[in-house]
Amino acid sequence: MSYEAMSTFWPPAMRGAAVPDGPMMLSVFMTHSPTLAWVKDGQGCYRFVNARMLSRFELDADDILGKTDHDIFPDSADVLRAHDQQVLATGMPLEAIEEVPEASGKPPASWFVIKFPLPDCPPGYVGGMAFEITALQRAEHERAKVEDAHRQILDAMPDMVLVKGPGSRLEWANKGFREADGLSNAQLRGLMDAPFVEPDLTQQYVGADLRVFESVQPLNPPHAPVRPLAGARVMVHTGKT
Repeated sequence: MSYEAMSTFWPPAMRGAAVPDGPMMLSVFMTHSPTLAWVKDGQGCYRFVNARMLSRFELDADDILGKTDHDIFPDSADVLRAHDQQVLATGMPLEAIEEVPEASGKPPASWFVIKFPLPDCPPGYVGGMAFEITALQRAEHERAKVEDAHRQILDAMPDMVLVKGPGSRLEWANKGFREADGLSNAQLRGLMDAPFVEPDLTQQYVGADLRVFESVQPLNPPHAPVRPLAGARVMVHTGKT
């Protein structure tokens, strides 16, 4: 985005005010940004990288400027270049998660990447910024492992257990519930209680779920205990099949 284009987003009081040279100001901003930032030309060669990117990958400017991802990140180069080409083909910004090997030989780091065309540069130029999300990705992986183990335990129970999300819609049911109703989790997902319970109980179930959603405290109504779960979900224990 050009300096002139950027200035259209400024508050009215700032427009027309004396400011440093636009390209120089933008360069200083990108250089000192805590995120990784770069610009590549139409051949995929790096033409600008900020200090944060050089430091993160233990590179000097001469190590990367004028070179491509195949020179610097050969294991990830095909994916990185494909994303660049998608931006050029569509003329639209792209958000993606990319994995790039660490300079120290550790497992690849995960990055949330935003790539965008640079229309005021020569044809084929693409800019990019990246935020590291390695810790977040690993935490999500561990959470998924714990949840999978939890669901295996619930599947082994003779009782019927449900997990519901916002709106009291089913997200998952254990084996006891699935066998009792003859439906798979794919068929159950997104449904409400109405197909499975007496009409006069539906509002009781939904009301109990809502109270637990709002209070984040367990509830023990006569029909089925309800427990809060992470991620705005509840678990309902409906008794033995």
